[in-house]
Amino acid sequence: MPELSGFELLDRLPNQPPVIFTTAYDQYALKAFEVNSIDYLLKPIDPQQLDRALNKLESRGINGGQAELTDALRSTIARLAHALPIDRGFPNRICSRIGDRMVLIDLDQITHFYSEDRLTYASTDTRQYIVDYSLATLEQVLSDRGFLRIHRSTLVNLAFVDELHRWFGGRMIARIKGRKRTELTVARSYVRLLKQKLGFD
Repeated sequence: MPELSGFELLDRLPNQPPVIFTTAYDQYALKAFEVNSIDYLLKPIDPQQLDRALNKLESRGINGGQAELTDALRSTIARLAHALPIDRGFPNRICSRIGDRMVLIDLDQITHFYSEDRLTYASTDTRQYIVDYSLATLEQVLSDRGFLRIHRSTLVNLAFVDELHRWFGGRMIARIKGRKRTELTVARSYVRLLKQKLGFD
């Protein structure tokens, strides 16, 4: 929304309707439930989660004409889903806020994403950027763009993996191309999949 956030809009309404929030930013989840929302869906929206949210809406004492309204809503959503040319892809760049500036980073320059102290970072060969996506969301939307989870806190760009080294406990170390030669821990549960993706297995 260009001038107001969804929260600000709700705050200005004299009678707050039931709301299902949809956003790509999971940090707003707690606030969403503070304003009487029915549910909170992270983009890209899973059809089963949307169905669950609509069922929750129905279960909150909605009957009679309101139930017909919910049926009409479901029907409208179904028609839109079939009629609109929805682009399910992810942008080629990701945004990072640095003070008052917003910086766009090309995905093909990002060597890996990692989480630390409840923040998610995009790492390039020159620096790290804080991004507004959770690692789980990035894993979901970038799996077909060459990014793979190798640790609970790390998502790597396979194009930048230069070397793999055995490490104790069944783990491995992935060395990244670039000046820094960054080394990333590959958890034992992800070793086999990583080797398969890189054609080593």
